[in-house]
Amino acid sequence: MKRNSEQPSKKKYDPLEGVPPDEALQEKTIEDDTYGRSLPSDHLDSMELSDLSEQEEVRRWKSLESLSIYTFYTRLRPLMKSPEVRVLALLNCILTFVNVLLLGGVATFVAIVTYHQITYNRWHSHDMPCIYEWAPWSNCSAACTTPRAEGLIFPTKTRVIDEDRIVDARGSKRSCPPDLRNWTDTAPCNTHLCPRKLSEFSAWTDCFHKNPLLGKEGGCYRMRNIPPDDNLVKIDVLDLVQDCSDAECPETEASKPQNLFVVLNLKMANVVGPGGHTGNAENNIDEDATELKFPKQFEGQGCDALMTSEVFLLLEHRRQQSEQKEDIEEMSEVFVKTLDYTRRLSKFKNRETIRDVRFIFNNKTMLHKYEIAQIANLCPETAEEAKALIPSLEDKVSDEELEELLRELATKKTFQ
Repeated sequence: MKRNSEQPSKKKYDPLEGVPPDEALQEKTIEDDTYGRSLPSDHLDSMELSDLSEQEEVRRWKSLESLSIYTFYTRLRPLMKSPEVRVLALLNCILTFVNVLLLGGVATFVAIVTYHQITYNRWHSHDMPCIYEWAPWSNCSAACTTPRAEGLIFPTKTRVIDEDRIVDARGSKRSCPPDLRNWTDTAPCNTHLCPRKLSEFSAWTDCFHKNPLLGKEGGCYRMRNIPPDDNLVKIDVLDLVQDCSDAECPETEASKPQNLFVVLNLKMANVVGPGGHTGNAENNIDEDATELKFPKQFEGQGCDALMTSEVFLLLEHRRQQSEQKEDIEEMSEVFVKTLDYTRRLSKFKNRETIRDVRFIFNNKTMLHKYEIAQIANLCPETAEEAKALIPSLEDKVSDEELEELLRELATKKTFQ
């Protein structure tokens, strides 16, 4: 056998690369001059073996072609070597990943909407009435109430419906009123009367004996007639009481007490008069309630300072006893006025509350019995006010302790 004189193509062709190039197609094949000549017997045997090997090769290639992965690889390999195909493959992978993300987002959104729709339908399947809330109250239209000719017209405060808190009815319940957002509520506020000056009260009470034991001889005094209205009174003058003349002083028998007020003073032998000073029938010592200077009878073991509320209970009990008798005793004018006076100024209205108030002062041994009675009678709001009204408290008790005591009294007064 001999080869063609022309040189074959420098670039060898690989059958696995797919379609051969033009150079490989133009390349001349090897010529064999054995055709037409007789071959020896050993050559005939080798040709038979060659035929057998070719058949085995064909069967092997057919078995390889039957493998899909190998077939896919042989078809894909030429494409993988192309740069354009690689770019398109990468772009296709990116777009596929984006599509998967979009599909997951859409599926999640559909699941959330479905869940909320199911929850919404479940809520609306239950009966629930219309629910709404009021907004906070507005400021009061005035700080206090001023009396007018047509009567008392109290200041007012208003409130409206909070639109953010409206929940419509569900199920078979009736829907909210259509004008619900326009509803308003009005209530009175600051119903206490505006403060008045003490000098505005020009009326005076009748004259009272300074010492019921002495009667007219001990002198008389009268007080400004302050009506039992819900007024704060500003002390702009100091003449809350004034002495009466002998002609204005009532005639009474000193040997016959006319009311229980006299009986109470039999124990003390002393009455606190105008200005905090007291009169005493036995001795004439300098007495000053602001400095806790009292007669020796007042400091006795069996003598105590009564609260106005306690005096009212005693007088009221005396009045009830008088009415229960067969022959109703005629009560003196002084008794009736004293009863009315203590009723108006009484801070505590029942025995249980008075007992609780006394219990509050049980461990306050630093306080004088007069100071205890004054604190309970006046019920100041602050420690500063209490020390201004009762100067003897200044160095006895701290402001914090006094504030706590006043808060307890205010609680008892409110919830009685």
